[in-house]
Amino acid sequence: MLRHKLRARRRTARPLAAVAAVVAAALLTTVGLVAIPAAASASKVKSWTFVIGSTTGVDTLNPYIGLTNTDYEAYGIIWDNLQDYAQTPDYSGTPRLATSWLVSKDKLTWTYHLRHGVRWSDGVPFTAADVVYTYQRATVPGSTEYNNTANYVTNIDPKSIKEIDPYT
Repeated sequence: MLRHKLRARRRTARPLAAVAAVVAAALLTTVGLVAIPAAASASKVKSWTFVIGSTTGVDTLNPYIGLTNTDYEAYGIIWDNLQDYAQTPDYSGTPRLATSWLVSKDKLTWTYHLRHGVRWSDGVPFTAADVVYTYQRATVPGSTEYNNTANYVTNIDPKSIKEIDPYT
């Protein structure tokens, strides 16, 4: 009798485990991402493909003109930020592309020190010139970029954004 009950449990446990695996995979692709290794390129740089499950598509890969939640979910995977926010009550800054930063006493000047060795997908090094370009593009009143980021950049003078050296 005991042996019969154990076999019955095994027969029901296998299909339940299979269903659980399918549900877990569906949830991962619906709410998050699944990383799939892509073939290594000739330069031996390891790359990944991210599959995002959604009922809507990504409208654009240009973060200045995207509007939907799906767009922004994709941007969070594709593009990196200078800093992020800690999962603490004060949401203090944590390093990302910037390894550190200084804020002036009047809190009007921020100086970022960038991570070395970061490269764009085409192999070109990431430098302070890229950060200057991005902020200047977003701070020109009337531009699409400004209109989409005005809440964050209204008080920034585009001429005040400067590169001190390739990593500052």
